[in-house]
Amino acid sequence: MLCCLLNPLSVSLSRLNGKSQINGAAGGVGHLAVQLAKWKGARVIAVASGTHESFLRELGTDEFIDYTKISPEEVAHDIDLVLDTLGGPTTGRFLRTLKRGGALFPVFLGFSEPEEAAKLGITVSMTQVRSNGPQLAELGSLLSMALFASP
Repeated sequence: MLCCLLNPLSVSLSRLNGKSQINGAAGGVGHLAVQLAKWKGARVIAVASGTHESFLRELGTDEFIDYTKISPEEVAHDIDLVLDTLGGPTTGRFLRTLKRGGALFPVFLGFSEPEEAAKLGITVSMTQVRSNGPQLAELGSLLSMALFASP
């Protein structure tokens, strides 16, 4: 069932029925993450520019934050899981949006606040892409059933 060590599709499956925030939701990784999270029962908050709102709403996004108008960390709170597809040194800003016991998954390396995350009880994983046959087979099956859209 879409699993591998410390990634948003495994340790966080129980969190996916909560609130998930996808930063960079309209991108190649983000738009698939939105759909996977919805498929798993999450309430999804998508972060992207306003030009992508209708596309993301069509994918099932429950809430939308236009980052060109407001910083997501100013309005999003008590999130169970944040997937930051932009990542890098600014990904730590999402720590304050997560609730205790939440998880932060930056796609790119550069997270530099492990002590703060530990103090807040937040799991952070920067697992990079690893080939996983069973995951790819399940994803291929879902794609062949046309359960997911792409731009």
